[in-house]
Amino acid sequence: MPYTMDMNNETHTMVTGQYLVCCPKLDEREYVMGMYEAADVLYSMHEESGGSYAWCEDYLGHTVMEYGDPVEGIAQLVYS
Repeated sequence: MPYTMDMNNETHTMVTGQYLVCCPKLDEREYVMGMYEAADVLYSMHEESGGSYAWCEDYLGHTVMEYGDPVEGIAQLVYS
């Protein structure tokens, strides 16, 4: 069963080969197709945010890539 995300009152059902790239500091989430595009977007978000935590999840909800300090990223999500 595909992974369903509910963000900002929007439901998005992800499909095979789709990735969700997130950066809490930039408050950005982007859906992309393919691992290579996900890697490019992830690195760009990490660099644009000044080295803050950013991660990428596959359509099953598994974190497949991440940059930065996860503790800092979680703190930004919880305390923002």
